[in-house]
Amino acid sequence: MESLAERACGIVTVTRGSCDLHRKRLMELLGVRPSGGMVTEALWYYEVLYLAGKHPDVQNWSQRFESAAPVEEACRQNEIYFEIFGVPAERSRPLLQEYFRSQAKDGLVSDEIRLNTALITWNV
Repeated sequence: MESLAERACGIVTVTRGSCDLHRKRLMELLGVRPSGGMVTEALWYYEVLYLAGKHPDVQNWSQRFESAAPVEEACRQNEIYFEIFGVPAERSRPLLQEYFRSQAKDGLVSDEIRLNTALITWNV
């Protein structure tokens, strides 16, 4: 990245405290335990840049999103998400369908996401 930059580089990434209304509970139900936290978390990038002598600067902001999706769409999106953690769709699908049907109102599943984000910049 630095070889292509003229003056500065930047990374946009998530920070601690980001959360999703349903995913934490679904992770518990599926027995998913990520080891070491999220590897894309801002703190990891900041520490690497700091140790490399880059003197990074950080700007943070938070956003809140609300949405609603049909049960089948919520299932499909979460099947893909849990495949990242090694849970095949064949295993997650029955649990996701049961869970989202129990959460749905009028066939729609409401979701709420809080996304804490950081922009990390440094001079080349």
